[in-house]
Amino acid sequence: MGYEYIQFSFAEKINAQKDMLQSELNIIQINQLIARYKTLRKEELMLKISLMTKIDEIAKEISILDSILPKSFIKSDLSEEKEPENLSLEQEIQKIKRKLAALQE
Repeated sequence: MGYEYIQFSFAEKINAQKDMLQSELNIIQINQLIARYKTLRKEELMLKISLMTKIDEIAKEISILDSILPKSFIKSDLSEEKEPENLSLEQEIQKIKRKLAALQE
């Protein structure tokens, strides 16, 4: 089996070398970006871990404060009446009239 050789012109040779060098440069830059990504990812994970430990510490402190502080037994006056949401217009008018009459007394 014989080998065939292809002869490149000088311009083609220079272009091919430029393309090869540019490809090598791109590969090196991609490797740098990947290394930077890995370091940033490690830093992110470390920050997440420290955040989770701080959240756990704060949750423990809150539970300790919750057990130490006295409980309040104040009832809310805001929940006077629970009314159905699907009132007809006549029912809403009657309700508003009752409230107006109560305020005028």
